[in-house]
Amino acid sequence: MRPLRHIARGAGLATAMVAALATPASAATTDLGTLPGGTQSSATGVNSAGLTVGWARLSATTYATRWNAQGTITRLTGPRGSTGSQAFAVNDAGVVVGDATGSNGKVPVRWNTDGTVTELGARHRAARAAWPGPSAATG
Repeated sequence: MRPLRHIARGAGLATAMVAALATPASAATTDLGTLPGGTQSSATGVNSAGLTVGWARLSATTYATRWNAQGTITRLTGPRGSTGSQAFAVNDAGVVVGDATGSNGKVPVRWNTDGTVTELGARHRAARAAWPGPSAATG
């Protein structure tokens, strides 16, 4: 996977600078846009094929999103009963991980390549709590 080198947030824009490990001079900036009607978005991970993940805000709710290599944004559906979500990383197979918020708080989830979402359960909750990753509260 290529590292995410820079994230900038703005009203209606998400800008991500992505650089290859061996050639940082080849970095490019791309306006990723937002979901229709959205006001904000941010990229948090990218794989070697250019599939980018993160979140986008509609009103006061944050949703996990995926941008394909051509820049088309897609909202990732959360598990039943969730009220918001965020995507943090994507592997080279296209599997996305993040969390979803519901009545029991935040739950770690995996978005599979077939479109299904899997709650990862309590054993992963502790690992997620220890990871100082992005928060939907920032922005």
